[in-house]
Amino acid sequence: MDTKSISRLVRKLKRSRVFAILAILAFAMPALAIVNYAPSAGLGTGSVRSTHILNGTIVNADHSTSDKWQFGQIVVATSSPSANLTVWSAATSGQTAFNVVTVGSTTAFAVLDNSRVGIGTSSPMSALAVVGTTTTTGLQTPGGARFALPTTEGTAGQALLAGSNGATSWGTSADWQQVGQTVNAGAQTTLTVSSLPNRKHYKVFIFYHGNLGGDSILTFNADSGNNYSWRSSSNGAADVTGVNAAGVNMGTPGEWTDMQQTLWFSQVAGHEKTFFFTSTGGNPPATAPTYVTGAGAWANATNAVSEIKITSAANLPADSFMTVYASKD
Repeated sequence: MDTKSISRLVRKLKRSRVFAILAILAFAMPALAIVNYAPSAGLGTGSVRSTHILNGTIVNADHSTSDKWQFGQIVVATSSPSANLTVWSAATSGQTAFNVVTVGSTTAFAVLDNSRVGIGTSSPMSALAVVGTTTTTGLQTPGGARFALPTTEGTAGQALLAGSNGATSWGTSADWQQVGQTVNAGAQTTLTVSSLPNRKHYKVFIFYHGNLGGDSILTFNADSGNNYSWRSSSNGAADVTGVNAAGVNMGTPGEWTDMQQTLWFSQVAGHEKTFFFTSTGGNPPATAPTYVTGAGAWANATNAVSEIKITSAANLPADSFMTVYASKD
């Protein structure tokens, strides 16, 4: 082609739409780059495969008849991908590197280049900032301590309290917390509260709604071996003792119509459990109240108390109950 022919071709291109489009792409969209473009056509197949680079690189892009694109690797603002999706932001700290915006133009998810992530906010002030309510079944501290969260909501005035083995529960922030209760519906000889948390101090309230009809024997952790010792006095009478006993006799009610017992004990790892108890009752106003006070020990220095049981020789009165409270630590 001679010089005159080339000049005529250039003049025609300048007047054509193709030249205008190329000029727009060259000056208005300098960030757009498509290189290594290898167009492909499929004959007898539903897949077309090509390689693109757009403000970085997009490689191994598959387009099928389902009108879905699958990308092997996508990078933005860098030519050195480190994952299937790599996004580099500006050098300014706090710049948003990745942002998901809702139809209402509010930020749903944002990743900043200072390693902060925001959910519901475009300006997280910490490593993870969430504007809204989160749902989780557990938490783990940087030191590795794990906490399982309750699956039900608490009530007004309750706080989330930590128990043993990472368990948590809703309760009050008072020094003493109720950790168990049992009520006798009738025709049974025992009151038992089990699955107690491992705490240092306990107090137990027991009430018999009627004549007990027999001694009330205390045991811990279903231990009925000869591992108890105790001493008590009743209405100023001579002391009654038990040594190498199978349980602790907390009182013989006799003619008592109603009886209330209170038990306090503490436990320290490596030491036996010591306790103090009182029992009061009577048939007012015809008789003066009867009382029993005593102290004892359970010779188990290894296991924490996980169960408290009161056993009677006869059926316990209906509506009798036992409530167990524990300290917060």
